[in-house]
Amino acid sequence: MQFTDLTTGGTVTSWNWTFQGGSPASSTDQNPKVLFGTRGTYDVSLTVDDGSGQVSETKVDYIDSQSPLPQPSTITGVTNPCEDDVETYNVSNFPLPRTFYTWTLPATWAGASGTSSIITTVGSTGGNIEVTADNACGSSTPRTLAVTVCTPVSINELNKKEINIYPNPAQNTIHISGVYNNNNIGNKEVKIIDVLGKTIYSSIINSTNYQIDVSELSRGVYFIQLNDNKLISKFIKE
Repeated sequence: MQFTDLTTGGTVTSWNWTFQGGSPASSTDQNPKVLFGTRGTYDVSLTVDDGSGQVSETKVDYIDSQSPLPQPSTITGVTNPCEDDVETYNVSNFPLPRTFYTWTLPATWAGASGTSSIITTVGSTGGNIEVTADNACGSSTPRTLAVTVCTPVSINELNKKEINIYPNPAQNTIHISGVYNNNNIGNKEVKIIDVLGKTIYSSIINSTNYQIDVSELSRGVYFIQLNDNKLISKFIKE
C-alpha cells in the first residue's frame, strides 16, 4: 500500500511513520510503501518536523486489511434445464465482510446478482455458469458449472412416434404406451429426472401399457427420458 504525506503549513524536513501490523513497521520515507499481510484493522501514525517542532497524528483503525478470497464452492443447481425455466444457482457464502460475487451466465440467459445466489431465466443455448468471490483485494479463481438446455418434445412429436404419455398433470400413475413394440425405440429404458438433474426412477419398459407409480413424488416438475435420452417429456406431479 502506498502512503503519501499531505502535511501543509511548513517545509517538512523529517518523517517518522509507524504502521501497526505493517511491514515495515516504521519508515522515515516521505511516501513509503507498506505491506499488510494479515487480515485485520490497524492504526497508522505520522510524526513530522519542519525544524521548529514536531507534529503527530494517529489514525485509529485506518487500515482494514482483507484476505484474498478462496475459490467459491461448487455451484449447485440444475445442469439440464429447459428454455424459459426460472432456475436458482448457489455457492456457499463466505462469512467475510465486504465480500460480493460476480456471476457470468451463458449468452442467452437472463439474470444478475451480487450475492452467493442467482435467479436466472434459461435461454436457448447452454454454456458455462461462472462465479467469482470479490473484495478489495481482487477476485478469486472462478468456479464454473457446465449447463445444457433440454428440448422437451411436444405432444405432436410423441404422437408422430406413436408414443403416448399420460395423464399430465399426474397424481398417482403415469402411463406410457407405444414404446414396447416400437421398432423406432431401440432402448426401452425409461427414466424420471427431477429439476436438479437427479435420476429418481429407472426401469425397462416391458409391456404395451407401462405404468409408473408417482404417488410418492413431491409436487413439482419432472422429466421422462426415453430412447437413450433422445426423447424428453416434461410432466407435472400434483
